Amino acid sequence: MTVTIGGTKYAYVTDEWNDVIRRINLSSDEEQVVAGNYAWGHVQGIGGPATSAELCGPVGSSADSSGDLVIADSCANMIDYVPATSGTYFGQAMTAGDIYTIAGDGTAGSSGDNGAATSAELNGPSGVAIAPSGAIAIADTSNNRTRFVPATSGTYFGRSMTAGDIYTIAGNGTAGYLGDTGAATSAELSGPQSVTFDASGDLAVADTSNNVIRFVPVSTGSYFGRSMAADDIYTIAGNGTAGYSGNGAAATSAELSAPYAVAFDAAGD
Repeated sequence: MTVTIGGTKYAYVTDEWNDVIRRINLSSDEEQVVAGNYAWGHVQGIGGPATSAELCGPVGSSADSSGDLVIADSCANMIDYVPATSGTYFGQAMTAGDIYTIAGDGTAGSSGDNGAATSAELNGPSGVAIAPSGAIAIADTSNNRTRFVPATSGTYFGRSMTAGDIYTIAGNGTAGYLGDTGAATSAELSGPQSVTFDASGDLAVADTSNNVIRFVPVSTGSYFGRSMAADDIYTIAGNGTAGYSGNGAAATSAELSAPYAVAFDAAGD
């Protein structure tokens, strides 16, 4: 992914097999490792320099315009966070450049919703995204869900949430494709690999094994040429068949084949 920090554009690379996250300055072409020490492993909580920490097959990462970094530490079944500045994040006091677990207790599973994110179970999380509010979304791949950890307490996706707790915002845990145009938490997903937010906080999900991209708006309105209700889920690309047909026509009639990533541009495309 690319992000502009202090006027400089950077590309972040999740170097899974080297167990590191790299950052490339796109003006100078200089590259640096910002998390991971090339050793495979993980200790929950961590709390030391991110570049001295072990990661465990990180599959996805995301950064915001402040330079804060979040990592899907997939085989550790955890989500890690590296703040750019010292402060309190997700209910924890953190030091700039150090690494902290903000979701997952290291056990593969699905328990823990509506409680502390660090006590919850994840199962092979693959994608992460930072919302405009600072909250984190997680593609909890093997649980067939998208989960959400708010940075501050408030109302998100139509629900009252507590900072640092974890909530399911899409998927009911069953692998499948039922539930379009209904409540996102009652719908089925199948192996989602990636999530992202637009500038308004609307959520898109790469529903990988269903061969579609799905969308959860935070407010009722018109999106992608359709009327949509807040917090419901809609397919916006792909017809569920793995293939490559459909260019130049309706996105929902086209074929995709195991889409692994999704992103918005500044216009919301």
